[in-house]
Amino acid sequence: MALDMAGDLKNFFDTDDFGATGVYTSKVAGESVTVRLMRTPGQDAGRDIGSTNTIQATAEIVAADLPSPAKYGDTVIISGDEWQVIKQTGGDDFVVSVELRRDARRRYGA
Repeated sequence: MALDMAGDLKNFFDTDDFGATGVYTSKVAGESVTVRLMRTPGQDAGRDIGSTNTIQATAEIVAADLPSPAKYGDTVIISGDEWQVIKQTGGDDFVVSVELRRDARRRYGA
């Protein structure tokens, strides 16, 4: 039985099921692209970390969608929230795992 990774990724990252889209901006490449991803809350998601008011999460991103390898300082906008890439925590030729964080404080009128 042959593997159909392209078909599997399309189904797995389908925005009608588990997936979402985001706008990924590479600090190195200087370009923004739409990526397919799945974001999962991290251990500290939904509560403040000390006095930094930071929320953490993990995202699985389709590797082929990225303009360059995920690096610290890259950003991804998911559902209107801007997340900063902290580090790439794993991955292969198909899916990349990245650790994210964002400011938990809402900005009004921005």
